[in-house]
Amino acid sequence: MAPDPHAPVRVAFVVPSFAIGGTERVTATVVQGLGEAFEVTVVAPDARGTAAFLAGTRAAVRPLAIFEPGMRERANGEGAGWEPSPARQLASRPAVARAARTAQAVLRQLTWRRALRLAEHEAGALPRHDVVHVVNGGYPGSTVARAWAAVAGRATGAAVVLSVHGEAQRRRGIPWLERGIDARVGRGVDAFVVPAGSLARALAARRPFAPDRIVAIPNGVADRAPSPPAGAKEGARRRLGVPAGATVVLSVSRLDVGKGLERLVDGFALLAQERDDVHLVVVGEGPSAPDLRARVASHSCTGRVTFTGYLSPTDDAYAAADVAVLLSEAEGLPLALLEAMMWRLPVVATAVGAVPEIVTGGDTGILLASGDGDAVSAAGAIRSVVADADVARRMGLAGRARYEERYTEAALVRRHEELYERLLRERPSASP
Repeated sequence: MAPDPHAPVRVAFVVPSFAIGGTERVTATVVQGLGEAFEVTVVAPDARGTAAFLAGTRAAVRPLAIFEPGMRERANGEGAGWEPSPARQLASRPAVARAARTAQAVLRQLTWRRALRLAEHEAGALPRHDVVHVVNGGYPGSTVARAWAAVAGRATGAAVVLSVHGEAQRRRGIPWLERGIDARVGRGVDAFVVPAGSLARALAARRPFAPDRIVAIPNGVADRAPSPPAGAKEGARRRLGVPAGATVVLSVSRLDVGKGLERLVDGFALLAQERDDVHLVVVGEGPSAPDLRARVASHSCTGRVTFTGYLSPTDDAYAAADVAVLLSEAEGLPLALLEAMMWRLPVVATAVGAVPEIVTGGDTGILLASGDGDAVSAAGAIRSVVADADVARRMGLAGRARYEERYTEAALVRRHEELYERLLRERPSASP
């Protein structure tokens, strides 16, 4: 029979994530923001962790059986959940991470068929949905995400959406195996969602997916600073233990290889030799934390750098800051920069991924070439922003205007609703 036009649109979000980062935060915003016309289920591996965060009070939760190379079930008495295996933890160390990428790609390719069989079984057991939205941090990204994207449509009859939150990478590992995996994914997905036009072009150029099926939906963040109260900066600095009169440089990111944090620390050390008032606040956690702390100590800057660890919410960090810095080697459309602009902060960032779409050099901040990796250029860019309060204020206000125009939470949710509705209109109706 024909579908009931008054029935809710049932959307299942498949999120094979083991931690909460930018990808998961964007997904949670969509899950919890979809209107009453949508009925939502979250399928994720850790019902008490990632899935609970994603669903909030808005969505039902189903467990996701996982086969992901390098992950294992916790065996420490903390209950259900997943953690990196010792080998994966070693591979995430900065000294070996880059060399391990090709080996990890080959491992994912060799375990593809096992992941595919598991995804077919899990998708087949999923109650009927109209849309299955699979979330992937990048591409190739998660083996489980790609396997679900390949089989969910055939197993459930639903329209399939695959989010790719980071910049697509060139093929690694065994070429013919990777081409075969891409072909399966391409046949199974109705729409790929990326957060920016430049990322759409990269995905189409590096993988065999039709450009007309790649949709750019910019990330969005909730407005937590419509009008910061008087004294917000002083109060935030007091709570963080930052000197009241300092010029505060802020970094918000996972402490991991590729985030450019070594360059930031070295650049800050150069700046600290010139100015007594600068202070660096580093928000986040990750495998590079011990190395970064040692690097700060080697520069004799321990008293001028604050490591907050994981911080939620991050309001105090942004309220306390004078400039936000992100020097990553690769990015999608980073929430940290959107939040900085929402908080009216000028930014210094590397021109990678979609960053040039949100940061205009000389307007909302300063862009550094992605290959310009020395600490001197980082220090110079930060110096040029904090040296002139009027310039910094102008950049911050321009960033705020850009945020309000394109990167709000409401716009993110609305664009996803429109995509789901369009895909359902374009699909053949069931026979009466």
